[in-house]
Amino acid sequence: MIPRILVCFLLVTSAMPVDASVSGRNSGVDLSISAFEIQYDDSLDENKYRIFSSASILSRSDDLYAIDGVLFVASTLTLRVSNAGTNTATGVSATVAIIHDEYGDFEIYNETKSVSSINGQSSIDFSFQITPDYAGNHTMVVTLSSLQVDDNPADNRFQRHFTVAAFYEVFDDLTPWTLTTPWQQNSQAALSNPNSLHAGNGQGSTYQPNSFGNALSPILDLSDGLVNHNRAIGVAFFYSGAVGSGDNMRLLAKDDQGNWNSLLTLSQSIDSTASSWNTQIGTYNGISSPIIPIPTNILHSSAQFKFEFNSDSSVEDVGYWIDDFLILYDQRARDSEYGVNLVPGSQIPALPGQTVTREIVIENTGNVSDSYALTATGVPSHWESYFTYDNGASITSGVQVEAGESKSVFFNALTDENTSHGVEDIDIWISSLVATSIEDYVSTSVSILPTVLPQFVSMPSDPKCSAGQSSNFAVHLKNIGQGDGAFLLSFDKTFMPVGWDIELGWNQSATINIPSGSTTEVWLSTSLPNNAQPGEKGEFTLVAKAQQDETKSDQIDIEIISAMVSDAIITLDEEQEGDIEVEPGSFYDLSFNVQNMASRMDVFQPSLEYTGHTGWGINLVNPSSLAINAQSSTIVKVRIEVPENSQAGDRMPAFKLVMTSQESDVEFQSELFSNITASAWYDIQVDFSEPESVIYPNVPFEISFFIENMGNGPVNVITSIDGIKESWDSWLLFDDGNFSQEFELTARYESPHSGEVTMVILAPKDAGPGLLHELTINIEPKNGVDMTPYGNEYYFTVRTAAMKIPTLLVDGEESANLAVNVDHTIYGNLSNLGNTPDGGATILVQFDNIPIGVSANLILDGGTSLPVNQWHEITLNPEATIPLRLVIETDNQSEINSILNVQFRYRSGDASVDEISIIRTMIITEKRMVEVQVDSWNQFQSVSTNNFEFKLSLASSSTQPEKLHFYSDIPEGWGLICSGVPLHLENLTVEFNTGHIQLQEKSIECTMLRESGTETGVVSIFVQSEDGFINMTYQESMTWMVTIEDSVSFFENPSATIGLSTLVLICVVLLFFVMRTRRHDEEEALEVESIENQSHASNQSQIQQSGTNQTLQQNQTHSHYQTAQQPVQMQTGPPAYGNQSLHQPSHYPTHQPQTYQQPVNTFQQAHMQENVHANQQPMFANNTPYQPQPQQQVDLTYQQQMEEYQRKMAEWQAKYGG
Repeated sequence: MIPRILVCFLLVTSAMPVDASVSGRNSGVDLSISAFEIQYDDSLDENKYRIFSSASILSRSDDLYAIDGVLFVASTLTLRVSNAGTNTATGVSATVAIIHDEYGDFEIYNETKSVSSINGQSSIDFSFQITPDYAGNHTMVVTLSSLQVDDNPADNRFQRHFTVAAFYEVFDDLTPWTLTTPWQQNSQAALSNPNSLHAGNGQGSTYQPNSFGNALSPILDLSDGLVNHNRAIGVAFFYSGAVGSGDNMRLLAKDDQGNWNSLLTLSQSIDSTASSWNTQIGTYNGISSPIIPIPTNILHSSAQFKFEFNSDSSVEDVGYWIDDFLILYDQRARDSEYGVNLVPGSQIPALPGQTVTREIVIENTGNVSDSYALTATGVPSHWESYFTYDNGASITSGVQVEAGESKSVFFNALTDENTSHGVEDIDIWISSLVATSIEDYVSTSVSILPTVLPQFVSMPSDPKCSAGQSSNFAVHLKNIGQGDGAFLLSFDKTFMPVGWDIELGWNQSATINIPSGSTTEVWLSTSLPNNAQPGEKGEFTLVAKAQQDETKSDQIDIEIISAMVSDAIITLDEEQEGDIEVEPGSFYDLSFNVQNMASRMDVFQPSLEYTGHTGWGINLVNPSSLAINAQSSTIVKVRIEVPENSQAGDRMPAFKLVMTSQESDVEFQSELFSNITASAWYDIQVDFSEPESVIYPNVPFEISFFIENMGNGPVNVITSIDGIKESWDSWLLFDDGNFSQEFELTARYESPHSGEVTMVILAPKDAGPGLLHELTINIEPKNGVDMTPYGNEYYFTVRTAAMKIPTLLVDGEESANLAVNVDHTIYGNLSNLGNTPDGGATILVQFDNIPIGVSANLILDGGTSLPVNQWHEITLNPEATIPLRLVIETDNQSEINSILNVQFRYRSGDASVDEISIIRTMIITEKRMVEVQVDSWNQFQSVSTNNFEFKLSLASSSTQPEKLHFYSDIPEGWGLICSGVPLHLENLTVEFNTGHIQLQEKSIECTMLRESGTETGVVSIFVQSEDGFINMTYQESMTWMVTIEDSVSFFENPSATIGLSTLVLICVVLLFFVMRTRRHDEEEALEVESIENQSHASNQSQIQQSGTNQTLQQNQTHSHYQTAQQPVQMQTGPPAYGNQSLHQPSHYPTHQPQTYQQPVNTFQQAHMQENVHANQQPMFANNTPYQPQPQQQVDLTYQQQMEEYQRKMAEWQAKYGG
């Protein structure tokens, strides 16, 4: 619902009768606007501007409102749309457009709202928020639409004024105003609370006699106002109060000249209590409103208004109150509302002296219709230019273009006769006549067509034709005009004899196109009758006219002569057939035999016809005409001159000898000839660079020279060196290639015809030190003789250097992992790549610290072990290699995460050679350690049987989980039960988590039983890890003191064993003895270790233990860290340099994280062996005892030695300057 009283419109429906046929097609939809309201969005704005606004106020007549809104103040327009029909209207839209009255097509607001439907006999409200950005008199147009055809479309459109104030003052803040007595701000009376402007002393007093004072407004910029306006502009205000006779108040405005113009004088009294307020009614163009008109000279940038109060000396009263002062004027559209764009259109070119035309499209891209001025720049001064509309009328004032529309105008220019053909660039400028800042330009052009002018070229001789024959000949026509053009050809045959004819050639068109400056052949065909006599003549005229302008023409008169019948044969001298090589810069004469086969003497003019003639000379030795008798012949010589810059194998251009009969104009031609080629000549120029004076063994020695092929073709170059020893090697580097002795230079016009060549000389390692060598390099062409051999030979001397080049290489990564009880070996090589022994050298393997449980030894050349952290003296001979090994051993005392930093250091016996140092770092990261301890032997004796109990204590400190398998070997008739498992018949498996951080401990309760069998025997308990790495054996010799009669053994049956074990455990009454003994028993061949830090106390008991041993043996396989390597031979052969690649080594062992693999002979296989003894050995997959793998020497690859050697050479040369 609209919250206020609405302004309602009575919709009058026509009372005329409706035709039945029409009413039958009615949609039942009739939309109209039944009410509207404008409401300010902000309540403060509502209280401030409501007095003069169009919203109804109960205390104010509706005729006293002056505006509908205030500039830049938001308000809401509410429209009530009713459907007076009986059916539902769907897709209903309402569009509100506010149009500036002074422009007509300038919409300052446009918005559309939609609803899905309005039921019949119902209404719905549409709301539009409007914030006007232009002050002045506007028109609001509302348009309704729906998906149905409205029965009464006349009421679908509603239109009214929409007036916006530019300035509205309610005197709440008078700081911008300038007040003099008696003017003041007063709150006793006000229309728009809380204050008003008052001339006086308030309601309880009167103003002073002879008072004169002003209320001066701030300076206002009204310069954007339209001077030519159609609606009222001015001010409005409400006032109240009373004055005495002779007293008054005036409203004045300052014009653009600074003069104050009186707009209104008030002297009447309204209400001394200020309860009633009045406003003035003004009239403009016959329409009355509260707007007091102001002249247009008030609309300037320094406008001001003032209220002036005057009182005389007699009667005084309370004075005047003023409130709700507003200013209304029509704001001019801002420049941003304007826009223009120029687009060049089509053109009409013209010949010189004619008018050229270019279409220009004006696009109004703004929101307001505009008028534009056009100018052109860049027009030649001798042209006359002007603009026209599309109807040809000249443009003398502005061009009016509506907003969003386009209009075509035309730039025209009359050229003069002397204008050159081509394109003239023209700039077209356009500017708004309203918004002076709006302009645009476009660069375009007009085209001047070139003139076309024909000209015949005179013929060197008259054409000839034999009687009864037809012949073709050409006339040359040239276009001497400025542009390309077409010409029309025609004949004048007035003077041609009877029976003679002339026509265009069979392939010659009557219209011929000729580019400017070009000449074209016009082919004609003539025919003579049989009775034409030799020497008889006929004459005709050939005419050519320019197609674009037939006033441009030319003609030529041509005579045709009746000719004889000619016949001739041209052949080449037989001796000159086949390819002929001629030296560049010389010539060769070819002889042609010309034979006249006609029945009468003929005169021939020799000429040549070429197919390409660049650089070569092909000329007639005697170009004069030749008279040849009938059936006779003569020799015609053609001289072939070969250019000096010819390349070898260049072939001469093809040509023909042409003999033209001067009696008949018939041509006779030889065969096409091109058999002469340029011969080759060689000229190699070489510029050597001075080489170094010292050559290092096994180091490529380079000598460079720049070579250039100055000959006339490609050349194969042979490069040799004299004085080099047989054991030395040499090769060439050129153009990214590697050559032994020969390489190719291309011809000079190709690449590479020149370049830098490097000869590489490689002295062997054993080249004697300090020897002087005299060498000579020779360069020559392979297939010929150099024309300028000087400089192709170079002599120089070099001396072999004496070198000590020690190298130290150590395999493996910079860091490696170690394992407890696993040996680790680092391999390396010491080499001397020089040619002089390095005596007095020393080597040191230095550890920062050696952790507990770790030992290390150095082994040189397979010899004895040497201590580390000590210098050891050696002699390193030339080309000698000393293999070295560093063996690092760890034992059970080694701690996890112990770090070993080792440095290999080599000091040459020559103090000038830098020390070599290589660092390796190792960390103990893995440990495989399981301890098994027999806590006690308890031996008991009973009447019927023997048994005793004992316990196995297990502890794992391994860095990985362990899975252990237990089984035993005991005499027949004996039994061993551990954790309920008959260990002599099946395996017992025990698993541990990692124990290097927290020790993993477990215990196993065991019982030893004897039912029958021998009284003395050996008990063996075997312990083996899942992967076979851990192997331990516990053995004990024991004697039972109680004799038992032989009987069937329950231990031969597993079920019986379990039952017997239970029975024995219940009935055991035997005494047991505790025996704790431990001793270490090392087997040298098997490399077994006893569990450290464990011992068994020996306890004497009633049981006699003869030589009893309690031993746990552990065998740990080291094979992963002692991988045998096959020796790799160093690469030998031709020297490797330049692009030649070297073999990549792969023989160094790579240490990966340690892994353990389970042997094939598992526990299930092992415990079934009958004769397992105390020092049982671990087995490999092939069931052979474990044997340590020999560790082999590592040979270094050639690439490794060369890399180290070249590094040393670079240091050597940097230190000694080569």
